[in-house]
Amino acid sequence: MAKVLVVGHSFIRRLERSLGQIEGCFNNLGLDLSLCTVYFYGISGGRLDSLEVDSVFIEKLRTYGPDIIVIQLGGNDMSMTAVRPEVFACRLIEWVSSLTSRFCFIKNIVVCELFIRAKPRQVSVEMYESKRRIVNQMLKDMLEDYPNLTFWRHLRLMQSPLAILCGDGVHLSVIGTKKFYRSLRLAVLHAIRS
Repeated sequence: MAKVLVVGHSFIRRLERSLGQIEGCFNNLGLDLSLCTVYFYGISGGRLDSLEVDSVFIEKLRTYGPDIIVIQLGGNDMSMTAVRPEVFACRLIEWVSSLTSRFCFIKNIVVCELFIRAKPRQVSVEMYESKRRIVNQMLKDMLEDYPNLTFWRHLRLMQSPLAILCGDGVHLSVIGTKKFYRSLRLAVLHAIRS
């Protein structure tokens, strides 16, 4: 049985709260407990620099000992004016790679693509989208060189004709949450089979 830790910004926290509350979103991502157990760690406003030094996250890693980590991170980072996408992508890869070195029980890390935002906080929509595309492309290209790191595209989510964002232009609507749930479920299954 695989142990899975899904970690990231508020999308993860909100998804965890939605499990069992939204139709079609089940505990343990609807996966059989004989296959895996899924735990969540979501931080509102979470960014790479905050997660790197988060003692609660490190303690969760040590006590839970996940085989697989799924990471949804970067939207808040790209919303900041001073953060350069090239630097962020390289730092994220360096950090996730270091996790596999520091914690020998981690067999696979899935890094999810950054989400669109209709109303980023500190930058324009155009600037955010440009930065998001650069990061996603760099992650896709660079993670191919790492056998135990995977880039995950939320295919049916980003291309959806339905409104996936709620009124704040940042967080997911109920439809977006359902699609995110399904995408993460597929990411976990993919990682288990790898």
